[in-house]
Amino acid sequence: MPYADAKGVKIYYESHGSGPAIMLIHGSGGHHAAWWRQVAYLSQWFTVLTIDLRGFGNSDPVEGGPDSLDFVHDVEAVLEAAKIERCALLGQSIGAAAPYASPCAGRSKSPAPSSPTHSAASTIRTLRHDGGQPARG
Repeated sequence: MPYADAKGVKIYYESHGSGPAIMLIHGSGGHHAAWWRQVAYLSQWFTVLTIDLRGFGNSDPVEGGPDSLDFVHDVEAVLEAAKIERCALLGQSIGAAAPYASPCAGRSKSPAPSSPTHSAASTIRTLRHDGGQPARG
């Protein structure tokens, strides 16, 4: 089981497939396996990273409960540990906080919170058709 170190907190992650990278970030009460169907499909074309944010799943628990402001450190630590330079970030619910606030946004191809106003499917289609490059305009 691979772990990344996020300022002393062990963060569990998995990596599947190869190609342009996508990180799938679970929502509140979830964990990396929430994305199992997407991983099976997307790993045909992409390197798909899943993560257990601090306080969830196989990652270290945190005293007083997790703080979404720390999730950014979790994402950055996993990207460093997995040696991923550029990555699309896809978050569900509270997992969308990390892509928006991430200092690794410069490494991100297209932060894509999963919501009715932003279609994750369109982001994935864009990445597939543009060879992993963000859409223009």
